[in-house]
Amino acid sequence: MHQRPAAISRRHTDRPLVSAVSAMLYAAYVVAVSSVLLFLNALFALTLFAMLPKSESSELMPRVGQFFYFVVPLLLLIVEWHALDRIHRMFSDPRAGRRETRTGRNKSLAEGS
Repeated sequence: MHQRPAAISRRHTDRPLVSAVSAMLYAAYVVAVSSVLLFLNALFALTLFAMLPKSESSELMPRVGQFFYFVVPLLLLIVEWHALDRIHRMFSDPRAGRRETRTGRNKSLAEGS
């Protein structure tokens, strides 16, 4: 008899097409939000770099600018996704998505022990 690992829920294996479509829609959502955030972060980095004092070395400024324009938007994107995740966790129901058995324990914990 083939047993399914406890980590894979029955809902995802019974309807693979629905699971695949929902995963693709979620990936498209993540890409769209990330693109918008990166664009806004790039605008912020341009503004921030223009406010920084300029160095006397004309050879160093293009390298610093290139590094700054690459790193700042990515760091801001990581911080923003972390903040969005925290906000989502703060307002979501902690019991959502868990199926409990008759013993009151989480189903995945009950199957594993």
